[in-house]
Amino acid sequence: MDTSSQNSCNNLPIGSRAKYNFRDIMERQPKLIWEQPDWLEQANDWILTETARQAIRIMGAIKQSHIYPWSTVMRVPTKEGALFFKASTQDVAPEAALTQALAGWYPNYMPELVAVDRARGWMLMRDGGEALRASIRPTQNLAPWTPIISIYAEVQIGLAEHVSELLAMGVPDWRLAALPARYIQLLENTGSLELALDGGLPSNDFRRLQDLAPRFAQICAELAAFGIPETLDPGISTMAMFCCGTDASPCSIGATAT
Repeated sequence: MDTSSQNSCNNLPIGSRAKYNFRDIMERQPKLIWEQPDWLEQANDWILTETARQAIRIMGAIKQSHIYPWSTVMRVPTKEGALFFKASTQDVAPEAALTQALAGWYPNYMPELVAVDRARGWMLMRDGGEALRASIRPTQNLAPWTPIISIYAEVQIGLAEHVSELLAMGVPDWRLAALPARYIQLLENTGSLELALDGGLPSNDFRRLQDLAPRFAQICAELAAFGIPETLDPGISTMAMFCCGTDASPCSIGATAT
């Protein structure tokens, strides 16, 4: 079983104006958990157990295709077609639990899950089809977005009825009522803002942000007054989040959200 990582970070181009040699910096960083042999062995064992449980025959080496600080993906070739294993950090959003819930509510628009380990944030899913960007980038034709936007709106409207369930599973609460307090918390975390440090937030900008706190709270209240139901928001919607299945039915492949 090939569990070697294929982290592309070390292959990032170095800009001519960069102050630092980022390749050297990355090489000095401790290995991500996704790259550690013990974790890789556990993940592979789980994949083998879950595929055997469902009589799915693996036909080749499991390969780790993506490694990021927040997640990793492995491709699992099987007799029934490729499966994809994904592991995500739990500190941003419970992606495995969220994806499982979304697949239950909207099975036609979400990946088909083979197995889920909510506690560890692991998912094993079937191939959802060609990524949307693969069909758009070569032709620059945005037409494939049209049905996806309609489906995406349908799902967001429907999920407004599931807010309590989403919050219960640990999805971060960024509703308008909670934002003013989060704004203050952000300003109180001066360490993350790196005040007075090279590359950090300048002191004068920090004071401006402090002064804007009442105005920010006012804006949130004004928006809340419109009474628009609050719902799940992925924060960033890109072509990498969507794919077109064999029946041309779009499905979302990225569920991390607020």
